[in-house]
Amino acid sequence: SGKTAILLATAARVGALVAEHPRDLIEAMTDFGHNYGMAFQIIDDVLDLIATDEQLGKPAGNDLLEGVYTLPVIRALAGSNGEELRNLLKNQLDKGSRDQAISILRGDDALFSAVETAITYTNRARNALSGLTPTPAARKPRARRPITSIEPGTLRSTKLPFYEKHAEKINGVETLLPPIYTSWNICTTVTL
Repeated sequence: SGKTAILLATAARVGALVAEHPRDLIEAMTDFGHNYGMAFQIIDDVLDLIATDEQLGKPAGNDLLEGVYTLPVIRALAGSNGEELRNLLKNQLDKGSRDQAISILRGDDALFSAVETAITYTNRARNALSGLTPTPAARKPRARRPITSIEPGTLRSTKLPFYEKHAEKINGVETLLPPIYTSWNICTTVTL
C-alpha cells in the first residue's frame, strides 16, 4: 500500500483513538482511511497522465519524468503497448519522450483499469463505514450504493483520447471521471 493510504489510515485511526471510540470503530476508521487513500492516490496517478498542465497546476506526466511508475504505467507495461512504452522508459525522459509516453498511455486500457481499481477502493472505503450509526451532528446521510454509473452528460466538454477510446465502457462506470478533469475532490465526491 502507498504512502497516501498509510497517511490517511493513520490520520483516521488517530482521530478515532483520541476520541476514545471503541475498537471496532477504530478499525473501521483505519480501514476507511486506507481505502480512501488508495483511491485518492490512484486518481492522482491517472490525473498525472490525462490532465493538462493547466488543470494540474504542474507539468503533466511529472511522475514519468521523475522515473516514478504508477499503477497505470505498470499495467500498460504489461499490455499490448508495453514494448513500445518500455523502450521509451528505459532511458531518461525529456519533454518530447514524456509526451510520447503519455500519448501511448492515453490510448491504453491501463488508465481505464486503474480507474476501475479506484472505484473498488472507493467502495471498500464506503463499506468500512457502513456499520456506523449517524450522530446528531451528522447531516442526513445519502443513500450508499456501489459506484457503477453517473448521469449522462456530466462529463466536461474536454474530450481526451482516453475518454474517446473508452466512451462506451465508461458509460457504465464514469463516476470517477468528471472530477478527474478539474479537481482532487474525487474521493470525497464518491464516498460521501
